[in-house]
Amino acid sequence: NRLVDSVWLYLYSYADKRVDGDGYVMFDDFHFDFTNERQMDFENHGFEHWDNVGVHYPAGWVSTDLNNYDNYKNYLYESTVFQVQGEDAFMGESSMLVKNAKSNGSGSSRYGYCFLGTESNDYYTPHFPIDTFKYLQGYYKYIPDGDDTASINLRTWGKGAYKSNDYYYLGPAAEWTFFAFPINYN
Repeated sequence: NRLVDSVWLYLYSYADKRVDGDGYVMFDDFHFDFTNERQMDFENHGFEHWDNVGVHYPAGWVSTDLNNYDNYKNYLYESTVFQVQGEDAFMGESSMLVKNAKSNGSGSSRYGYCFLGTESNDYYTPHFPIDTFKYLQGYYKYIPDGDDTASINLRTWGKGAYKSNDYYYLGPAAEWTFFAFPINYN
């Protein structure tokens, strides 16, 4: 579909506005695929590079924690995004873990998220150019708790106009699991 020229990607520790429990989801090695041929990698697709401004977050991504710090100049009661290293990482030196967390000591849970971008203004905006790919692929590990859910949101744009919005819901997986998220261009 030549009408689509850019995408935006959002990773959630919940879906459908439900936050319940202390589950977590881990991600690694995101890439696009066209007819079983791996395509371009995008910035920090393997979650190897991390920055720290008092909040530790993956370079090229905006996390719940970074968004809160940037907007309110304070820290959440409990972090929602973590760098996982060593034997727990899937590929390379590290992976990313996203989890629900208690909000400001109130006992209520808030969801964790991470989206492609470098600042809060990148929320729901075209982030990088693409060709026509069939799938977003990668690996995840998902340990739910309570009524937790986890998902990936991929949005597309063409010439600045919003084109599609699709969610890929993740099933529980105690071991690293491959996913292939079909991309809808309509």
